[in-house]
This record gives sequence, C-alpha cells and structure tokens, in this order.
Amino acid sequence: MMARKLLGDVGGPDDRDETETSPARPRRRSSLIQGGAAAPRYIEASARSQSERTHQDIQIDQIQPSRIEDRIDVNEGLDELVDNIDKNGQQIPIIVRIVNQEKPYEIVAGRRRLAALRKLGRTTVKGYITRMSDKEAFIAQGIENSARLETSFIERARTAVKASEAGFLQDDISEFLAISQPLVSAMVRTYKFFDEDCVVAIGPARGIGRRKWDQLMTLCKDGKIGPDQIQPLIDPTIAESSDRFEDLFTKVAAGVEGKAKAPSSRSKPGARGAVKTTSRSYVNGSYASQRMSRQLLIKAGKSADEGLLDYISDRLPQLIEDFRATKAPPEK
Repeated sequence: MMARKLLGDVGGPDDRDETETSPARPRRRSSLIQGGAAAPRYIEASARSQSERTHQDIQIDQIQPSRIEDRIDVNEGLDELVDNIDKNGQQIPIIVRIVNQEKPYEIVAGRRRLAALRKLGRTTVKGYITRMSDKEAFIAQGIENSARLETSFIERARTAVKASEAGFLQDDISEFLAISQPLVSAMVRTYKFFDEDCVVAIGPARGIGRRKWDQLMTLCKDGKIGPDQIQPLIDPTIAESSDRFEDLFTKVAAGVEGKAKAPSSRSKPGARGAVKTTSRSYVNGSYASQRMSRQLLIKAGKSADEGLLDYISDRLPQLIEDFRATKAPPEK
C-alpha cells in the first residue's frame, strides 16, 4: 500500500518540462522504456491520484542531495532550463521525501529544476513532500530518468555503483535498470576501474556505449595505465564530453601502440626520445598543453583569448634561437 501511495505522488513520463532534457545526442534508452523503473506497473501507479495532489513552497536550503547520484553533471546544458524558469517560472514541482537528518528533506525527482532555481538565487521551490523508503525513492528516481533523454552507459554504471554503496541488492539494481545481473557486475567493474575522478572529468559521454568503454579499459590494462595516469590525459578544454572521451581513447591507443613498436632501449629511463606524455592546464583550464614525444600541443579553451597562441607563435623563432644559444659551446 505504501508503494502505491508513493508512486501516486510521482509524475509520469508526460509530467515534465521538455527543456529539462539533456540537449546532447537526443536518443532514448529503449531498455528502460520497456522495463525497469519504467515498467507499466510503475508508470500506471505513478499516474494515479494526479488531481488529488497539492504542492507547496519548500525552502531550498532544507533539501539535501540524493544518495544515488545518477547524473555525472547535473549542470550539463542547464543554462536553457535556467532561462526558461526565469522567463516562465517553475512549471513542474519537484518531489522530496522526509528524512529528518541534517536537513529535513532529500531530493527524489527534479534535480535539474532545483539546480536551476539555486543558480537563479531563489530561496524556495515548488514541490511535493512525501514519505517513502529508500527502495521506493530509488524507484521514483528511475521513473523520472525514464522520462528524459538517454542516460549514458557510464551514468547508468555510476547509478549501479552508487546504489550498491547505498546498500541496495544487485537484484534490485538489475530490476531498476532493466538489465541482467551479470551486466550490472560488468558496469560496476568498468566504473571502478576508471574511478570517480576520471569518470567525472570525462563526463557522461553520451553515445559512447559499453563496447567502447570496455575497449578503453582493455587498452589501459594492456598499457599498464591506471587512473592516476589517465587523469592527466583528459583534455578539459574540449567542451563536449563524448569528444573528450574520443580524444582520450586516441591518446591511450597511440600510447599503447607506441610502446609495442618502440625498441627496448627507448623505453629505459633516461633513454633519448623516451618522453612521457604529460598534460597541464593553466588559468582555470582556459589553456592546456600536452607534451609528447617530439610534440608540444597548446590549446585555448572556448572562452580563452586566442591572442596568446599568436603571441607564442610570433616569438617561436626567437625561442628557438635562445634554445640553440644554450647548446652552443662557450667562447674561448
């Protein structure tokens, strides 16, 4: 009876603002639409009692985040939603549950609406206050996810990891994501290999499926590349997350291939030409450089002044002369 009451408090797939979906790669996840938290028994229940519900204004500073972080970047494409709410007001209430912890409420559905209102500096949000168990909140969260555009493979893997860490059983996670338990295990294994920091730096990588992530993991294992070595290879100046993934994939693949072809003498510490690939960012990521064997790549971010690249390019001949002067034998 509790589950029925809970799911009667949750909006169905049509109860949403279309501007709240992610703008990148608009493809739907068919497996979740067919089953999992979007199975007919949940969707039908979620549509009940729509006319009986009333929402209220909730203090934003009294709402804590969910333990199940299904989105890697809740701010992805948020500006459009911010503009929409600023112009038209909040059209769809959020859903919170009573937890009576450090803050009395926990967000269940409407993370992006809440983030947008915070960005606008609002102090209250329209929302429904419910009582529900952890599992019921997990299901309600899944209904919201099924109503938006594709959640990427790595975001779903992250959901599986976070749900496991929160104490959910693997069969609950399997049912929620509408996938087999072996696939849940594979997702968890992939996510834990790259670790939280690397995945967050790459981002949701929409359109990059399990096969490509597994290929990258295999390349990293073959090249004995761990998360601490992967992180510097991720280019923060690349705006699109899937492009960041592809850039990383190319670098790792090239590095592994180079190791396989390189003579053993070149791989020894201090051997000539054995230059380790390093990446650095400057001015909060506005500029980035990568040093590889016989290459130096400098990139300016979208918001950076490209004049710096002209400045460096114009002075390159003088830099070369200065370098050669350091190598010249001293005058007798």
